[in-house]
Amino acid sequence: MLTKKTKKTTPAKTAPTAEDLAQQAKKKADEEQLAASVATDGTANVALVAQYLPHVNGGASPQALADVLHGQVKAIAGGDLTQLETMLLAQAAALQAMFVIPMSVQDEPICGML
Repeated sequence: MLTKKTKKTTPAKTAPTAEDLAQQAKKKADEEQLAASVATDGTANVALVAQYLPHVNGGASPQALADVLHGQVKAIAGGDLTQLETMLLAQAAALQAMFVIPMSVQDEPICGML
């Protein structure tokens, strides 16, 4: 005896309303704004500095580091590149020193920091 398959009916999907689309667009915009803020306001950098460089930052609180970094971000956004230029110059000098220092000297601590 053959059994007959019955078709399952699924309810038809309704098209999203204008309100649904507006809510989806707002949610996406909010997520993008948060991601852009975190990427550019230095929040992630503060956590890294506090964790990896405690001997360099003098044990400053994360809030103090955040305040300084946010001020620098605002200055750069306003066109003042002084802090950025200073940092890049210092990093370039440090990088250059790593290539110039002879191998026999590299095993010795530099400035008592390492």
